Amino acid sequence: MPPTPRILPPELMLPILELACIDGGYTGSSLALTSHEMRELSRPSRFHSVQLSLTFSRTKLALLLRAFEAQLAYSAATGSPAPRIRHLHVAAACANPSRPSSNEVRDYKEQLEALFTLAAPHLHTLSLAGAPAAVGSLRAWPLPAALGTTTAFPHLRELTVVGETKLSFTPRITRRDDAPAAADAEFAPLPRLTHLHVPGYNGTADLAAWARRAPGVTHLRVSEVDRSASYALCPAMCAMLGAGPSSFADWRRNAGAAPVFAHLRAFLLQPSARGIGWLRGPGCGFGSDSMGIEREFGEELQDMHARASRSWCLVPSRPYSRGPNGQEYILDEVLRAWRERLEGGPGFWKTETSWWSRGEEGRVA
Repeated sequence: MPPTPRILPPELMLPILELACIDGGYTGSSLALTSHEMRELSRPSRFHSVQLSLTFSRTKLALLLRAFEAQLAYSAATGSPAPRIRHLHVAAACANPSRPSSNEVRDYKEQLEALFTLAAPHLHTLSLAGAPAAVGSLRAWPLPAALGTTTAFPHLRELTVVGETKLSFTPRITRRDDAPAAADAEFAPLPRLTHLHVPGYNGTADLAAWARRAPGVTHLRVSEVDRSASYALCPAMCAMLGAGPSSFADWRRNAGAAPVFAHLRAFLLQPSARGIGWLRGPGCGFGSDSMGIEREFGEELQDMHARASRSWCLVPSRPYSRGPNGQEYILDEVLRAWRERLEGGPGFWKTETSWWSRGEEGRVA
């Protein structure tokens, strides 16, 4: 019996299969089991999107790396198109209450470095979810330091970093005016980045440094912002949003700084639920007198939100949740947002009219 002819030639099937493989790996694996012909046709797109959760099993990383290297070797041997990882989500948190051994950490870092060496040149979206800031059992697995500094991502368009990843993507900010800053040369440029979502931690919140790394950013979101982040965030915010001087000396001193992100179309800021969750309402944050500093910072944000000459979005803080269930919910939220973006949805860029400082319409930033 003659073989069944293909409905479409391979050069047309490949982009169709890539559009199908945007769920983190399940569809790619399923296509490989459909038939011998489909297995061969889907090889280049099988790793188009990869979801890697290290929360409960660290063996997944080794298995993924082995399978991807095997596919690259097969393509090199047969002359067929090589697989490329275009979209990658990594949940780098450990559910084991005991601390990992030094050998485990070494093997983990070596495997992750090998994976990013193969994937980074071709990535379009990258989502990194560390241990969320909550009281629970999840610990942040240390990621290779080079991932935030010297690793080149020439085609990366969207970068999301949520939770504690132990990485520095920008020079660390100190309160001393004369403290030396790390050279920009230590941080690889991100020439095609347009969507940037980072936490307001020291090592990720220097917006001026981000603007030098990624001058083409059009959408910027900073989450988990508390008073400690003001030394990195507020000077650049004053310059970007035209809010003028504020009651904080650090803001006043830097209010005349040069604007950053010349192409910025949307800026979203989400306060930390632990410190100023009262911005959302009862049941969020601690709300005690001991959080006076954070409450003062929240009032400053609201004042800045009202006075800014440029409209920006003050996102309500998420409900504060203690324990592993709250942490896992945040990890699931990051994964859902990443998948939604791959399917053409807004993900973390969905907004409501009431969040904008001047009532701009539109559900997507």
